[in-house]
Amino acid sequence: WTLSSVTESPLGLFAVLPLDGRAFWDYFFKRARLFGLHTYEQDFLWTQYSLVPLLRRNATFADDWLRDMGWAAAKHEISLQYCMPYPRDYVASTQSTMVRTIRVTDDYKPNDGKNWRIGRQSLLAWAVGLLPFKDTFLTNSKTPQTGAANPGPEQSADLHALVSVLSGGMVGPGDGPGMANKTLITQTCMSDGNLLKPDHPALPID
Repeated sequence: WTLSSVTESPLGLFAVLPLDGRAFWDYFFKRARLFGLHTYEQDFLWTQYSLVPLLRRNATFADDWLRDMGWAAAKHEISLQYCMPYPRDYVASTQSTMVRTIRVTDDYKPNDGKNWRIGRQSLLAWAVGLLPFKDTFLTNSKTPQTGAANPGPEQSADLHALVSVLSGGMVGPGDGPGMANKTLITQTCMSDGNLLKPDHPALPID
């Protein structure tokens, strides 16, 4: 990329993507593997489409960008999670066996009443072979958390834990240091730490 390719949104956000995606992702994942990375989350997918004009104006650039990411991830044995996707990203995920999960919610905010509603998006994820991820959540429903990005407390921690397990994907406690509800977290997994999982994600009924 070059400085002239950097674009700014009305919100003051910047975005840039490499023109040689294969070289970039190969270098990036090679270095990340040295640090012990096993899973990479590509966040802000819809934001990147909005901020990088070439993703909207070129017929193949967006497809090449994700395909090159998947190629390099396979080379370096790093699994992928898509986050903040458009429907097109669900379809694009079928190009790579390394895309395993996809976040199916907006950002978690304590007590917003919406973040646990993942049924419809889970249906789309499962249809293309992905496991849905509900995003993180606070497990402590009693005490505000000074060490957490969202201080809470979360009044529906049990609901978020249950939905996370029924998604079949990752379970992401997001508590601050020393604030997690160990009792609730251990109800989501076996004694050896393996997550409890349904045969398939919970989906809307007909």
